[in-house]
Amino acid sequence: MDHASQKISLSYKGLIVDQKLNNLRQKMLENDHNLLIGEYYDKLQSLVNSPLFDCLKMMPKPAVHHAHLTACADLEYLVKLTYKDCVYYS
Repeated sequence: MDHASQKISLSYKGLIVDQKLNNLRQKMLENDHNLLIGEYYDKLQSLVNSPLFDCLKMMPKPAVHHAHLTACADLEYLVKLTYKDCVYYS
C-alpha cells in the first residue's frame, strides 16, 4: 500500500527535530523494553512524565483533527437530521 507520508521530505530543521524525537523515544525504550507491548494504563505515568511527551505537548497541531457537527451546521439542518432512522444524538 502506498502511504502518503512516504512522499514527504523533511527540511533540514525537520530532520534535526525528527532525530531528536527519535533519540528520546529510543531512551524510553532502553529504560523499559516492554513499553510498546505493556498495558496502556500501566505505562501511562511513565509516558506522560517523559521528555518525549513534553516535546509533543509543545508542538503545534498540523491540522484540525475533528469538527463537532453542532458547530458546523445550522440548527434547522440538525433538526431535519433527527427525522432519519440512522441519526442519534446524545
